[in-house]
Amino acid sequence: MAAPATCAFYDVPCGANWLVIQLESFGVWLYQNFLDAASTLINAIPVPDFLMNVTTINIPSSVSFFLSPFSLEYGVGIIVTAYIARFIVRRIPIIG
Repeated sequence: MAAPATCAFYDVPCGANWLVIQLESFGVWLYQNFLDAASTLINAIPVPDFLMNVTTINIPSSVSFFLSPFSLEYGVGIIVTAYIARFIVRRIPIIG
């Protein structure tokens, strides 16, 4: 893209193009900083005490054999994500 130094002062499309590029860069910077702040905030939440002693669940191999074609791990992840997204969307005053 053309830099402002290579554009003439009367070349409006070149200047507008530069302005659009700068606004896009600012939007990306703002989005990146928002995500960094959100991840820092989430990492600052302490783990509850009752979750410190939770053991893993062992599914017997006979049950695992029948559940593997259904991709249970993938499906449960999608369902949990959908419920979390629904909960967040319902908290937005205009939508929920």
